[in-house]
Amino acid sequence: MMACPSSKISLVPANLHHSGIASAQLRKWLEVQRTAIALIQEPWVGAGKIKGLNNLKETCMPWQYNIHRRED
Repeated sequence: MMACPSSKISLVPANLHHSGIASAQLRKWLEVQRTAIALIQEPWVGAGKIKGLNNLKETCMPWQYNIHRRED
């Protein structure tokens, strides 16, 4: 993974495809790279909670936006 170049904010986009292994790899990468913001799509979810990223010392703020297609 590669963070977007910026002199002010470190940002990484990631689609985890609901994978526990991908979540663990991202968590390890974030710990080493000290990324400020991670934009995560399709996190690993169980029992209604995001899993695999709770060992990070920083705040994890889940935000969900559902797009529904309008049926005509």
